[in-house]
Amino acid sequence: MKNTYYLIVATILALLFFGQKSYAQDIIIKNDKEEIKAKVLEIEASAIKYKLFAHLDGPIYNLAKKEIFMIIYANGKRELFDSQTAANTPRKETTPTVPDAPKTTTAKPSTTVNTKPSLTAADEVSLSFWTIATDIKGLSEGGFNATLLFEGTTNIKNTANYFRIGYSISMAGDTGWTSMGFLAHLTPHLSINRMMHQYDKQNVGFFPYVRLGLGGGYTDLRYDNYTDTTWEFLHQIALGTDYIFSNKFAITVYTDQFKTFSTGLSFKF
Repeated sequence: MKNTYYLIVATILALLFFGQKSYAQDIIIKNDKEEIKAKVLEIEASAIKYKLFAHLDGPIYNLAKKEIFMIIYANGKRELFDSQTAANTPRKETTPTVPDAPKTTTAKPSTTVNTKPSLTAADEVSLSFWTIATDIKGLSEGGFNATLLFEGTTNIKNTANYFRIGYSISMAGDTGWTSMGFLAHLTPHLSINRMMHQYDKQNVGFFPYVRLGLGGGYTDLRYDNYTDTTWEFLHQIALGTDYIFSNKFAITVYTDQFKTFSTGLSFKF
């Protein structure tokens, strides 16, 4: 069972780093067949603005439409450019019909902008929730032992498509004992909709994840006049999934090495 569990963890981690990287860029094909892997930012009347996909933090480039044969967007949409029409546009401005030229040149960009998705492959997912969960540790002599969990998660800047960080505070108790623990955790995750290139829905739906946590806690035992406090190191390797309905509400289910199972509701205020 342990070997199977760690194989599942390794497989999910591999998907996290490589599952979303293919087909994430726009491709600009010039008339001379040169291909530019880019992130298209804006399409104007006579030119486009873009950034190089390999250097998204770099400068913005301009490229005349008359030099472009086709753009293949990250979502698979293809847009052909009429280079002959683009090349002839300046000649129309020298004729007596100059006032009519702006009306014909501004028609094409408006239709192109309206068909672009609201989000693209370069946009990051947005996950930031508070969670109240119940941790069921299994059947014991006294029945189910449940622990109340308060958790918080947020994005890591520039890596939100793959990771988020958070913490959890656990509290449990019964007659004669109480315990409390704290964990800080790193949570690699996947957006299923994003993997399917549905970028306008990338912030909702299923988000399978691996949770890696480290922390500590204590247990107080009290019987009559006897009191004892035990401190311990805590760690967590959990597999789970969120289902996000909106940026305000989600549910989560996960298991810690198949020994405990937790479920809860997540909110954002």
